[in-house]
Amino acid sequence: MTQSTQELTMNKLIILFLIHHMKIPLSNTQITEFMLERDYTDFFSIQQYLTELVDAKLLQTQVEEHTTRYEIEPKGQKTLEYFLNRIPFSVQEEILHYVQTNRPQVRKEIEILAEYCPQKRNEYLVTCKAMENKTLLMEIKLTAFSKKQAQQVCDNWKKNASILYGKFLSSLMKDSSID
Repeated sequence: MTQSTQELTMNKLIILFLIHHMKIPLSNTQITEFMLERDYTDFFSIQQYLTELVDAKLLQTQVEEHTTRYEIEPKGQKTLEYFLNRIPFSVQEEILHYVQTNRPQVRKEIEILAEYCPQKRNEYLVTCKAMENKTLLMEIKLTAFSKKQAQQVCDNWKKNASILYGKFLSSLMKDSSID
């Protein structure tokens, strides 16, 4: 797929516009899925754009739990403001609609984290975290004795973290003594 300079510029601006309006760091996967679902460009071009945007200091990266997330830099915001008219209005509206519809789910993916990694034979260290506004609320590490068990703990944490956090905190706050 050969793209003109205008298309290359517009696709980079679309990425900046998306990240700017989402107002939370986005993973490579989230950006890639957005771009591919709308057929803006191909996978390899997206990876190139992200690298070039980081190299130009328009985006910055942060690595959390083995995931690289992209956040817009002040220089990126100024660039976006200056060249905003190069993104067609219909594309801007499409992005704004996507942001409005998907921000809660994307935010939840960032704030509720669960992963596991093998330790010894049939032992997996499971790490579950709950975050709010980049502040760690709770982190639990436990050992699961099968991969299936580790996956189940991760899945249940992702589905029920707010309930489990509340119950755990409530249990710790009770004025009771263990005999």
